[in-house]
Amino acid sequence: MSAGTVWAATERAGADLLADAGADRPSRPSPAEKAWDFALPDGAGSAGYIGLDAFSVPMRQPDAKKAEWRMMYLGVLYTPDKAHAEYVTGWDLDEVAARLRGTAIARGFGRADRVVAVMDGGNGLEEAVHRHFDDGVLCVLDWYHAAEHLHDYAHAAWPGDEPGRSGWADRAKGVLYERGGEALVEWLRGQELPAAGEELRRLLGYCVPPF
Repeated sequence: MSAGTVWAATERAGADLLADAGADRPSRPSPAEKAWDFALPDGAGSAGYIGLDAFSVPMRQPDAKKAEWRMMYLGVLYTPDKAHAEYVTGWDLDEVAARLRGTAIARGFGRADRVVAVMDGGNGLEEAVHRHFDDGVLCVLDWYHAAEHLHDYAHAAWPGDEPGRSGWADRAKGVLYERGGEALVEWLRGQELPAAGEELRRLLGYCVPPF
């Protein structure tokens, strides 16, 4: 088959997939797979995990000139052992969150004792999960992203002092780990910290509870 034939067939399959998703008909895996197992490894009940993220996607006009970036949203569902995982994506946050919920229902998330959302704290993501699932979903901040923001601020605040910025970042991460996000915000506001341009405002804006 030519490359053009493969391209056209892929586009048709993608269009069919999006049409089914838009009609609230999640795709059926082929070949069929075993039912998703939500049992936690320590035997303490079961959980289904979801995630929702946003990505800035660079765009080009038909003449190859730059166009405005667009925000793409990616949802994921997976089991505790990560033996099963499935993704949904699109340009509209609520549409993706709704499709994520429909797919979660189809994959048996109703059998899990709890649904847990692990996310990076991006603007509007937690609210979208609660709108399309329910308020009982436990939203957990991705540790990597929280720590990354702390290190970004420390790097800007103490550019020539590696021991100083590493020590501050370690103390801040200790507060976050031991006492949570609200305590971290209070700890930050209770210190006389270098302004460091926009980094302090960004850090406080990112860390505003709830996590």
